[in-house]
Parts: sequence; structure tokens; C-alpha cells
Amino acid sequence: MSRATWLPIDMVKTALHKTDRVLLALVLVNVVFGTIILASASAPISVSRFHDPWHYVWHQIVAGVIPGLALMFVLARIDYRRYKKYSFFIFGGALLLMVMVFVPGLSATYGTAKSWLNFGGLSFQPTEFFKIAFILYVSAMLKGDGSKKPGELFFPALFALFLAAAVLIPQPDLGSLILFCAAFIGMVMAAGTPLSYVFFVIVSGVAALYAYAKAAPYRAARLTVFLHPELDPQGIGYQINQAILAIGSGGIFGLGLGHSRQKFSYLPEVINDSIFPIIGEELGFFFAAAYVVLIVAIFLRVLKIARAADDGYGRLITVGIGTWLVAQSFLNIGAMLGLLPLTGLPLPFVSYGGTAMAASLAAVGIVLSVSRTASK
Repeated sequence: MSRATWLPIDMVKTALHKTDRVLLALVLVNVVFGTIILASASAPISVSRFHDPWHYVWHQIVAGVIPGLALMFVLARIDYRRYKKYSFFIFGGALLLMVMVFVPGLSATYGTAKSWLNFGGLSFQPTEFFKIAFILYVSAMLKGDGSKKPGELFFPALFALFLAAAVLIPQPDLGSLILFCAAFIGMVMAAGTPLSYVFFVIVSGVAALYAYAKAAPYRAARLTVFLHPELDPQGIGYQINQAILAIGSGGIFGLGLGHSRQKFSYLPEVINDSIFPIIGEELGFFFAAAYVVLIVAIFLRVLKIARAADDGYGRLITVGIGTWLVAQSFLNIGAMLGLLPLTGLPLPFVSYGGTAMAASLAAVGIVLSVSRTASK
């Protein structure tokens, strides 16, 4: 390989060769839009905590956007079919990182979840990259070697979901567990697994998640507030009521970019899972609806790449990643609109979080790799 091919511009050109530029453009629009919204939403608390209105934005760019874009372009160049051979080791390594969050001295707790690792001052959420490893491994299990029927491949893949649940439930991280279940269902359906198996997963999953939610008082309270948000407006229902107030006050055209009132210490988690209400408050119904259309457009483009994939492994990977991203987006938005219970999930490509941004862009890079070899 010549020295010139190591230059960043040449790497980008190589990565873009035969990739789906429509998907790339849609994702980059999402990232740019998300950075602008984060700049507005984070300004008050950034000034309050760091005396710098740009602190969170710069951290997001340095720790999330830049490494995420680098990962995206690198992974877009790598043939995704290589992952199948090493998927077991990728999944095992990611699972080991998930177990390490329970090791004293390495783990860090934020809020109610112990889901962070600290290495020499560098902190990250292993769950975000565990999602990618899980999708790569389950896709390999469901694809098999062609000698078994989809139904026979189902239970080895289901065991991977049990392992994911085993490390997510003790954290506890109900939101991520729901995403793993959603991605799993999407992949088993794309693999042609009998519908009775899919129905079994859905029914069992809903029952288990309901029991899990009822097992702890704060999770049961979230479920109660979802059904009756007016019961405790100053307590557990405060976040959802403030979110609805923010969206409602934006009206059709919004208060104007940067003119949110709720971001001034009224709306909790304003730069994380509550950032969508800021979109509604500042930009209004039309922009909020347009953003939802953007999410749907990304998902449909991912499905188009999946349908054109040259092999089943690429199709399953693409469906899994697409399901993960769209499910997380709509779980976040649905919770902020009072349509779904609160799960604490960030909005992909918009909410603050370097690990989440980098992992999401890395996942897009894998989809772009599939698009490079897809039949046109």
C-alpha cells in the first residue's frame, strides 16, 4: 500500500467508493443537527458548571463525533464478512467489558445504573459497543453454515440474548435490555425464523420486562406515572410533565433556536434523554416532525441496503443495527411525548454522550461496508 493511501483524504475517498452516499448524507445531517441542538440545550448548565457555554459541545465533538467519524470511515473500508469468523471473540471481549463494570475500582455509577468503566481517567460505557458485538454474533449464529434450518439456529442465538440480560439486569439498565430484545427480534424475523418462535420471544420478553419493572419501586413508579402522569407532578412525574410542557409551549413554529425556557434547570436530563423536548420547544412542531421523518428515512435506507445485501450475514447485521437505532430513537421520543414509559435512553446522534455517538457512527460504518458489496 502506498504512503498516500494512509492520508485522511485518501482514506475517506476509499471508504466512500461504492458506499451508500444517501445513508451517509442522512446520518451526517442528523449529527450536525444534533450538535446544534446540543449547543443550545447545554449552554445554561455548561455555564453553571464550567463557566463555558461550549464545554459540552466541544466534549461531544472531541470524544464522540471525531472518533465516531474516524471509526465509521475505517469500518466502511473493512469487509464486514470478516466479522463472522471472529464474532465469537468479539462478543466474548465485549461481554468481559460488561462484567468489568461490577469490579470495584473500575466501575462508575451515574444515576441509578452502574454502567461505566474508568481506565486512568478515561470513562466510557461498554454497553454501547456491546450492542454492536451482540448484533455481529447473533447474526453469525442465525446465519449458520447453511446446514441447519432457521428454527434450529434460534436457540443458540437466544442464549446470547440471555447472556446480555444477565449483565444488563444487575446494572440495572432496562432501556438497553429492551433495545437488545428489539434488535434480536428484528434479526430473527429477517433470518426467516418461524413466527411461533418470534411470538414466544415477544410474549416472554414483555412478561419478563413487566415483572422486572414491577420488582423495584422506582421502576414501578415510572410505569405508574406513564399510565397516570398527573399523579405526582412534583416527584416521579416531574420530568415527563416538564417535557410535555416544553413541547407544548413550542407550538407550530417554536420559540426560536436558543430560546428554550425549560433548559434553564426546569427540565431534568436536558442534554441526555430529555433533549427532544428542546427541539419541540425551540423549533416547533414542523421541525420536530421533520426530525422524525429523518429518522424514518435513515431506517428505510438501512432496510434498502439490507434487501440488496449479497449474503444473509450482511442482511442480518444491517437489520439489527437499523432496528437498534430506530427503536432507541422512538423509545426516547415516545417517552418524552408520554406515549411510552421513561427508559432513560438517549436520542441517537443528538443526546450528549461520547461513547454513544462513537458507537452509533461505528455501527453506521458497518452498514456502509455492507452497502459497498451489495447488489445494485
